Amino acid sequence: MASASSDQDYHSVDINHIEAIQARSIGVEILALHVVMQLQLDQKLAALGFNKIDSAAALGSIIGRMISPGSELQTHDWLQSRTGLGELLDHDYGSTSLTRLYTISDTLLKHQAALEAFLAGQEQTLFALNRSIVLYDLTNTYFEGQCTQNPKAQFGPLQRKAQ
Repeated sequence: MASASSDQDYHSVDINHIEAIQARSIGVEILALHVVMQLQLDQKLAALGFNKIDSAAALGSIIGRMISPGSELQTHDWLQSRTGLGELLDHDYGSTSLTRLYTISDTLLKHQAALEAFLAGQEQTLFALNRSIVLYDLTNTYFEGQCTQNPKAQFGPLQRKAQ
């Protein structure tokens, strides 16, 4: 039987005065990351030539759009201040620049056909469905704010003026 050591370090905690510092979401991120791993998307990105940093940026952008849809600017803010995804991927999103997210979005677009074909194949393999899932992404035309001076940013369908 082990004896108690005299060098143990005990601390008292006042549970009425606990303060959360840099609290971040992690629940839905675990689920989204599990989906990414089941689809082997991380492996496909590596096969397409994405290094570890680019893969983390791509996965951050993709998972960010799944969980908190918005612009690259909004995704950047989410990655840096509201999510624990960086800890799950062992990546410091605090050092990821907004420019990197824009660049990685362009790189993902460059590989769009290969990624869509891969994901369609994975969907068939994993679920054996005899139907297709259609993904339609509008995030590149996402507006933040009122955009009152931009006629293409009005709510509802565009109304063409008679000439």
